[in-house]
This record gives sequence, structure tokens and C-alpha cells, in this order.
Amino acid sequence: VQSNPTLEYLHNHGALEGAFRIHQPTLEFRSGAVSLDPSNIFKSEFGAKCGHKTITISHFFVPTEVTNDQIETFIKGLQKTFSSVGFGKILKPPEMMIVRFNEKDKADLENKIRGLDKINGTSNHLGILVIPAGHPELYFTAKRLFPSRVKAPIQVVQISSFTEAQDDRFRGFRLLSLKILIKSLKLGEAIWTLSDNAGLLPKRSLCVGIGFSASPRESKVSKCATVLHDSRGNKVSWKVFATVQTRTVTKQWFDTLLHHIRDIVENEKPERLIFYRTGSMFPVELDAINSSLAGCVWIKSMQTCFVSILDGDNHRFFLAENHKNLPAGYSIVINATEGLISSSNYDDRD
Repeated sequence: VQSNPTLEYLHNHGALEGAFRIHQPTLEFRSGAVSLDPSNIFKSEFGAKCGHKTITISHFFVPTEVTNDQIETFIKGLQKTFSSVGFGKILKPPEMMIVRFNEKDKADLENKIRGLDKINGTSNHLGILVIPAGHPELYFTAKRLFPSRVKAPIQVVQISSFTEAQDDRFRGFRLLSLKILIKSLKLGEAIWTLSDNAGLLPKRSLCVGIGFSASPRESKVSKCATVLHDSRGNKVSWKVFATVQTRTVTKQWFDTLLHHIRDIVENEKPERLIFYRTGSMFPVELDAINSSLAGCVWIKSMQTCFVSILDGDNHRFFLAENHKNLPAGYSIVINATEGLISSSNYDDRD
């Protein structure tokens, strides 16, 4: 057994079926600026494709012990970052509601959200919820109820991050700003689009990204997100729906998904539908999905495929005996259903 087998060694001994190179697509930012690096959205010369946004904080939910001064400090830090990265501005209006809740009583937060009124108008409003550690039920309660009652998205912040922001120790304001920007997107808007598709999708394709909880609660209602975009990254659409949460993707769950994307799919008329999600796919899930697709009449004219994306693990592969790193975008075909792709940015280093 070789301690650090190279791709050359693995291929010669039949461990791989083959490999090919995916060329990294070019991203288009605001004003037509292009780049290969998604993080350039934080640079003023690039900026978000959707342009500047003005977002108003309508509600701020905090545990009872949090003070108004702490809320003010956090909002000022968020406003400063959101503006400095060129996303627009976040407003704290005089009528912003500060809602304090008992963190030990889940029903308290739920009852206070149920008592809120719907926000009228077309402005971008946002709720912010600060939750203490060890209380995921508060997160699910707010995510399930607030958008449907108030008709505005909500952003959750951990109490640890909120506390760090009080003395300028919090380093996550940029990512938080990006999350808030994404939640403000309207139909057809995107933070950036693909100016080319890396030459992989000659057919008119529609990509469907699925959000499915990694740790669902049995028999509870959960909000699920679906993002649809064409093969060039344009015409981005968001569909959020509530469904009874299950431990795995079931036929009923996937039937619900198909129901929610039908109008967009029939309007776009793609030749191919690509479903993708992060996380492992279990055989029972694949059976359920295939059963759902087989019973869907309106989708039969399209080619469909389902991709499960696993990440979070670091593995190193070398090209040949000189231990040159595998270039980014190199895709290794293991068998008919599995593959690996290199995302390393060290391919040009010794």
C-alpha cells in the first residue's frame, strides 16, 4: 500500500475510471465587472450584481437581559460593515420594535411573534433575532412563524456573536451582511451571475438547489428553501415553503418540492433539470425521488439528474511522483455515481 498514492498510480491500478477538467466559470458582478473569485463581492470595484439595497430593521428580538445600548452598538457595527462593502445601507427607524422574550419559555417568543402585524409596502424589511446557545427551538420557531406573519425575512444571530460585537471583537459582520443582502433579493436578482458556464451545460438547463435540514425534528413543520437558476446563473428565483419535517427526503416531500417549482420550470422550458443538495443521499431517498419523478407527468419531457454534494473533508491527491498538487477544477471519476473534485488553490505552489 502506498502512503500517498498519486492519481497516476490509482489510475494505472484500476481504482479510477477517469478524470476531466472543469474550467472555473467567470462571475459577473455589478457594472459588468468580471472575476473568478466569488469573494470579490466585498471589493468596491466589483460589488453585488443586484446593486445597492436599503434595508430597514423592523423588529429586533432579544433575551430579556439584553439592553438597548447593546442593541444600538450591534446595529451600528452592522450598518458600518454593510455600507463599507458596498451593499447599500441598513436603517434603524424610530418605530423599530424591540421585542424581549423569556429564553426559557419557547411559548413566550411564539406568542409575541403571533401578535405582530403584517408589514405593508414594498420596502425591504428585516427582523433580527438574538438567540442564546443551546436553544435551537427558538431558531425554528422564529424561522417558521416570523416570515409568514410579518411578510419579511428574519436573520438569526448567536448571543456569542452579539456579545463579541459589543467591544469590536466580532469578525463575522461581512458574512452576516452578505446573508442579509441575499435575503433581500427579489425575483430575478442575484448577488452575481455566471458570465460563462464552464462549457459543461450545452443544453438549456435549470439548476434546483434544495435546502433540507441536516438535523430535522420529527413531525415538526420546517421551512425549506429552493433556489432555481438557469445554466448561466441568471433569472434567479427563490421559493420558500413549509412542510412536515422528516428524517429523510420522502416521496411526499419531493412531491411538494415539484409542486412549488412547477410554474418556474414550465415558464423556463429547460431541456434538463439538475437537482442538487449538500449532504449524503441514502438509498431510501433515491427510491423516493425516483418514484416522485416517475409520477410527475409535466416533467417527463425533460432530462433530470440529482447531485449530492459532500464537502467539509480535506483530502490530498498528487498528480504524479513529483508530488505536484492536483489543479483546481480537476474532477476524478470513481465510478458511475461517484466522483471527487479538487477545489485547492495551491496547484501553482511546490
